[in-house]
Amino acid sequence: AVVSTQSTGNEANIPNFYSLHSWLGLTTLSILYLQALAGFGIFQDLVSGANREIRAAYKPWHVVAGVCLIAFAACTITTGIQEKYGFVQPKKYSAHAYAYNFLGLSIFLWLATVIYILLAVEKREPEGYETLTGGAPVNTYNTE
Repeated sequence: AVVSTQSTGNEANIPNFYSLHSWLGLTTLSILYLQALAGFGIFQDLVSGANREIRAAYKPWHVVAGVCLIAFAACTITTGIQEKYGFVQPKKYSAHAYAYNFLGLSIFLWLATVIYILLAVEKREPEGYETLTGGAPVNTYNTE
């Protein structure tokens, strides 16, 4: 996506990284790649010695990075919609203007719902989960 965007912008003589949308997109991709690299390295035993204590210490940072990733993605999408709205310049009070606004609001409602589910809903383990892990306590949440 980044290569395609850069080549299209270069063909149209549009400067690279001139808008908030482009910088948010670059930040979002950076968070995504760092999150994937750290998550696979620690949670998939790619780093030797990544025991339970290291995983438990990293887990809150992993959750925060995931929430930031979702928030940055929503902000990138809405700034892209706003940028496209500026290029198209629909008439005031037209159906296009309402569609852009509705889409932007829908994205932020989706964001609020996802963050609520991630942070506020009690985490539960399926029945028989402890037998799969050999009875070892793998849950770092308070189960009371």
